[in-house]
Amino acid sequence: MVALALLIVPFILEAQRLAHPLHVLIMICLYATLAQAWNILGGYAGQVSLGNAVYFGTGAYTSTLLMTRLGLSPWLGIPAGMVVAVALSVAIGYPCFRLGGHYFAIATIAVGEIVHTVFINWREVGGASGIHLPLLPEALINFQFHSSKLPYYYIAFGMAALAFGSAFAVERSRLGYYLGHQGRPARGPFPGGGSYSLQAVRHRNQRGPNRDGRHLLRPVHPGDRSRKRAAALAVRPDLPGGGAGRGRNDLGTTPGCRGVDPAL
Repeated sequence: MVALALLIVPFILEAQRLAHPLHVLIMICLYATLAQAWNILGGYAGQVSLGNAVYFGTGAYTSTLLMTRLGLSPWLGIPAGMVVAVALSVAIGYPCFRLGGHYFAIATIAVGEIVHTVFINWREVGGASGIHLPLLPEALINFQFHSSKLPYYYIAFGMAALAFGSAFAVERSRLGYYLGHQGRPARGPFPGGGSYSLQAVRHRNQRGPNRDGRHLLRPVHPGDRSRKRAAALAVRPDLPGGGAGRGRNDLGTTPGCRGVDPAL
């Protein structure tokens, strides 16, 4: 019933020309996707990352630069952004996953600040002003819809459904059992718990979804990588109960639900 309502309500809002409530629903879907991605690493695996905005911003910058510099459709830029973000997460994750607990969280904050500072001073990608997307004709191929936000909503809703479906699949897989065993990562060669390869899977799971979100939120800005953005991605899934499969996560949050409260 809830899914049916989420499919029907936007049509009612569009018919009543209520653009702002529709925009709020789009943001709910966007942050639900990002929060569920964080939930896999922070909730199920117990690794509190506060640098997620780095990868969110990396995907946004990649797809936007491909569009503005090479004229590529955002639909081609989105998977390219995902690949670049995953590659960056692996490069950063290899040294960071040698840490655990609060040290891992502090390292992710430091990485976020470093990348934020680099992009603020990087003129080739717009510096502190960011990158403004060009206004193109309304078309699905251009990922721009000027007469209605309804297409944006259904794309964001589809991404959110994919993120929740992925988390559901991980939870019921062998990997999910490993990550959620007694609410904490199993012990392994890395202080943070487990082997690097398994921890890298957790890290990369955050990087894929919602590379398309920034084509609704214009312009792309260094603030996408800021502490405020990173904290927003981490706090939203944790406040309502984290998401650790069993027991408690590293923040001591009782895992009463595996979902998120994107309205926070």
